[in-house]
Amino acid sequence: MAAAIDGCFAIASGWIGACFWQADEAESAASEPGLEPGWLLLETERRLAALGHGRVSPHRNPLLLTERGRVLLSGPGSGQRREILLWANGRRSCRDIAKLLSRSLYAVTVEVVRMLDDDLLAIAPVEPDPLPVDTAPAHGPGRSRLPRRRRGASGINDTLPPCPPQPLPRGQRSLTPRRSERTQ
Repeated sequence: MAAAIDGCFAIASGWIGACFWQADEAESAASEPGLEPGWLLLETERRLAALGHGRVSPHRNPLLLTERGRVLLSGPGSGQRREILLWANGRRSCRDIAKLLSRSLYAVTVEVVRMLDDDLLAIAPVEPDPLPVDTAPAHGPGRSRLPRRRRGASGINDTLPPCPPQPLPRGQRSLTPRRSERTQ
């Protein structure tokens, strides 16, 4: 039941990358009662509301140690906070840390919110990837940052040479539009 509640929280607080059903033949669906969907949604809503002030996304925000966090980590002791501090390196989010610790995403997120309030952790700034010089947008900053295609860059013509042009059968017109039909 705890896994179902945490899974519902994870879905509601983020996004789904992929989903699939894995049937386990050892388990019988008829032998175990399911969860009441209304109660599950209310519990998920309660958890989301409890973290509404938390200013951290369980999926997107990488966590970074502050100076107070480093001092606490270097001192003696153990516990949930120390485990989280060990994995906070500026690249991992609450979701990543929860997976590493084999703990509930909600429990880790609640503890991270408390640690953010106690100034033990900070949200790492996300740095945009710099554009390579050859893919810089040619038409101003509002254009797409996708790289430009170059004819022949795939190398397909090296592997499979293009077919020579074939003559058109008598009476058939070329599909090339006339100059007046081309778009400007």
